[in-house]
Amino acid sequence: MGLSINSGPEAMQRGRCARLLREPLLHFFILGTLLFVMSEHWQGRHDPDRIVVDHAAVAQISQAYAGQFGAPPSADVLRRLIARHVEEEMLYREGVKLGVERDDEVVRRRIIHKMRFLTEDMTPIPEPDDAILRTFHAGHQGRYRRPTWNSFTHIFFSTDKGDAAARARAVAALTSLSPAVTRAPERGDAFSDLYDYADLDRPNLERLMGRTQIVEGVMKAPLERWAGPYRSAYGWHLVRVSGRSISAPYTFEDVRDQVRADYLEEQRAAENRKTLDQMRQRYAVTVEGRKAE
Repeated sequence: MGLSINSGPEAMQRGRCARLLREPLLHFFILGTLLFVMSEHWQGRHDPDRIVVDHAAVAQISQAYAGQFGAPPSADVLRRLIARHVEEEMLYREGVKLGVERDDEVVRRRIIHKMRFLTEDMTPIPEPDDAILRTFHAGHQGRYRRPTWNSFTHIFFSTDKGDAAARARAVAALTSLSPAVTRAPERGDAFSDLYDYADLDRPNLERLMGRTQIVEGVMKAPLERWAGPYRSAYGWHLVRVSGRSISAPYTFEDVRDQVRADYLEEQRAAENRKTLDQMRQRYAVTVEGRKAE
């Protein structure tokens, strides 16, 4: 009875199926079908004359509209938005075919800017611990110092009647000033700004007077004594420095947040240089007939 059961219609059907599955023609048909489907999918994505607006693209169009107007688009508005998207995609592709982007400096710079933005995020920078930051702080002491500042008063001499005449007046006034005189703007000419300044460091002093002789004069003038004359962008000055704070390093605890920001920025710059170096290796660059190093 066992033989009769195994030889029944169901067993014969299973045998035919097994033989069919071993047929090379079936394998060829299945493989061909898969290749056709994959080819159609690839061409749908890469054929320059075929535009596919998939569900993700529609969702993105809808979300962009909602983000701008606070509500999703109606069906009619969405159809118009999709039509506009297709129109813009057609114009973009036609422009690429014509190569209009190649000679457009604005497009070129936008692409460069976008590529720089993309390459900056390729490698995550590990969060540094305090040991790393302390080492960075110790190796960059020049960045983390309290600036030297000065408090001073000055007497101004205008060059309206000539530079040499103004300087001569300043020299004459200096010889007549006693150490007891702490401010004397009336001995000179009217100045367009203040006569007395407190806690000015070099950058602020340069913003006030320009990068001129008076900046170095104020930074190095003796305390509580009249000195000069020093030239500025306005004319000649005599100065009397009443107070000075000498530059000194900040402790790590004072500037930890700034140290962390500087460290991460430096590491990011190093990673960006590495990415560009790797990219550069794929290009053969010629400059004026010579192969670039």
